[in-house]
Amino acid sequence: MTAQHVLTDTTSIASLRAATWADIDEIITVAFDAFSPGAAFKYTNPGYEQYKDYAKYCKKEDVKKFFREGVPDGVFINVITVPRADACVYDVCRDEKVVAFAGWKLVTKGDSDDIRSFWGFVPPSSASDSVGTHKGIDKLEYNCSLRLDENITRSDGHQRQLEDAKEKYIDSQFDNQLWLEVLVTHPTWDGHNFGAINLQWGQNLAKKKGLPITLIATPAGYPLYRSVGFEDIQNVTLELLDGEGKLWYEAMKYEPA
Repeated sequence: MTAQHVLTDTTSIASLRAATWADIDEIITVAFDAFSPGAAFKYTNPGYEQYKDYAKYCKKEDVKKFFREGVPDGVFINVITVPRADACVYDVCRDEKVVAFAGWKLVTKGDSDDIRSFWGFVPPSSASDSVGTHKGIDKLEYNCSLRLDENITRSDGHQRQLEDAKEKYIDSQFDNQLWLEVLVTHPTWDGHNFGAINLQWGQNLAKKKGLPITLIATPAGYPLYRSVGFEDIQNVTLELLDGEGKLWYEAMKYEPA
């Protein structure tokens, strides 16, 4: 996909393009900085502050594996970049930086669809054999199969409930769909319309393909989706373990005109 220049409400010109291997570090930064303050992340990953370097390393290995094996047909990982004030950070020189990204998947009924195909709601699984040493957590080996930052019971239960909701309220209702797996903007770049720009790209593809867009919205994302024409399908309220209360999500759809 050729980069598309998009005007924002700043003086900079942002670009939307397909993600590349060179974007992985910045994708990881954007995602963790955006997700980690959230209630769901704190519930599933209570050890994140203690094992922050470990969590980022393992997720990076997971994303590297995804790109190394090749982005599957029908999967689209798009990033939005802005010009970088300092083109060189340490030994890496780039004239742009990633400030937002989105993951989309064309789904045909009967596909074996994994909600975690790119980012998903839980930390790495495909990096489980990755072991390395890295300073920052007292010489602990980075064995990602240990999932040290997680409460595994909480994470797996949370994931299972979301997958059940997706099957019940989305997959069983639509033969074919454009599934929005992840949409995220770095917190320091909130308010620059990057979420809406990523959604417009998906809406254009959905119109071209004659498909609905489907997603499961978080409370943070819900107002944005409503503002650009998404409709509610079903509220999804998850009961949490350990007396942690409830989390709600909303199954949603967008039907192109």
